[in-house]
Amino acid sequence: MMYQKSIITMCMLVLVFLSFSCDSPLVEDPEGNNPTEYTVTFESNGGSVVAQQSVESGSKIIPPADPTRANSTFEGWYKESTLDTAWDFDTDTVSQDITLYHYCPVNFLKTSNN
Repeated sequence: MMYQKSIITMCMLVLVFLSFSCDSPLVEDPEGNNPTEYTVTFESNGGSVVAQQSVESGSKIIPPADPTRANSTFEGWYKESTLDTAWDFDTDTVSQDITLYHYCPVNFLKTSNN
């Protein structure tokens, strides 16, 4: 009987020690005291460079300055390289590392043949 109590006591001490020695919580913090940060990369597709942003999980992205490209008009940022879905800076939030893609069609110059 004494042997069993010693083993149980030893196991409990080990569990207490492990619980205090862990650097990260075993479960996600529901109060957000340990937020996760993600990287937002901006692919300007030939335009001027746009700096990355570090954003907390569930947060919105701060709209960067519009990139510039000769003979082009900035039309927005998209979630895919295929430019299917525009990123909405007012409502979309970050939940993982992402890349946003710059849509900037080339402006064709009209010339006269007179």
